[in-house]
Amino acid sequence: MERRTTSKPVETAKKKSPAVPQAKAGSKFKSVPLAYFAPEANTVAAAGNFNSWDVQANMLERNGDGWWKTNLKLAPGRYLYRFVINGEQWSEDPENPNKVPNEFASYNSILEVP
Repeated sequence: MERRTTSKPVETAKKKSPAVPQAKAGSKFKSVPLAYFAPEANTVAAAGNFNSWDVQANMLERNGDGWWKTNLKLAPGRYLYRFVINGEQWSEDPENPNKVPNEFASYNSILEVP
């Protein structure tokens, strides 16, 4: 007896992470400056829902005066972020008064891109 198999196309839904904002069609990315003062730090990164909280995706560059700076290219929207110092110490942005409590009993800074 011959066995026949039929393969039906399997549709897979592309899942978008709800934590990562997606640029809308036609939206323009804007350059958004971030800065953190940490003269004793070896590294400073910006982690947030714009990069899936990746502690290495957006490294800041050290200036000679103790400030670490970067420019993010972001679509308009509301973003949550924190700074990561030396790869392990998480900090809200002390220069940004806009923040919300997070699940770690601390705060995430809020960045609004118009």
